[in-house]
Amino acid sequence: MSWLRSRRADAGDGGFTLIELLVASSMSLILIGAMVAMLTSILRNQPENAERSAQIQEARVAAERIVRELRQGVAVEGVPGTSSSLTIETFVRTGWDGAAPTANAVPCQVTYECSGPAGSATCTRRAGPSAAASPYITGLGSPEVFSYGTITSPTCNALTSGAPEFVCVNLTYEGDDGAESVTFEDSAYLRNTGT
Repeated sequence: MSWLRSRRADAGDGGFTLIELLVASSMSLILIGAMVAMLTSILRNQPENAERSAQIQEARVAAERIVRELRQGVAVEGVPGTSSSLTIETFVRTGWDGAAPTANAVPCQVTYECSGPAGSATCTRRAGPSAAASPYITGLGSPEVFSYGTITSPTCNALTSGAPEFVCVNLTYEGDDGAESVTFEDSAYLRNTGT
């Protein structure tokens, strides 16, 4: 008889009840649904993220080149202040008007001109006074990219009017659909102003 009693006790502990299975299934479906929604959102935003990443890379490379040319600069033409264009007398490894690369840096006039409406402003670069301008940066939030003048401290906010010796470059990409804007700001002294 004790054998039969222990057998009955074991039979009640052998599995899950229907309610336990329904609760576990419901929780699993909710978890799977949340993961699918998250994955769908990530895949939907991927093209925008890739475009934003490309803009950031373009701005980083453009700012580095502009600052490199500024550091080799002799003079900035134009009235100090904030501007959508920048013309510098600098040294580059190519000659005027896109000539073949040279072993030593040669003097060259480089002009950056930015124009267009906010959110889709484009900057062009021209090396040499008669060279064709080529697109350089696209999709900027503002064509007002350059600030230059004499400085009271090495920051872009402390520029004063005077012979330009310090140039700030501010590249801003506006965010789409309420996303944050991305701004790249760099600056450089003209190192060769006495030459």
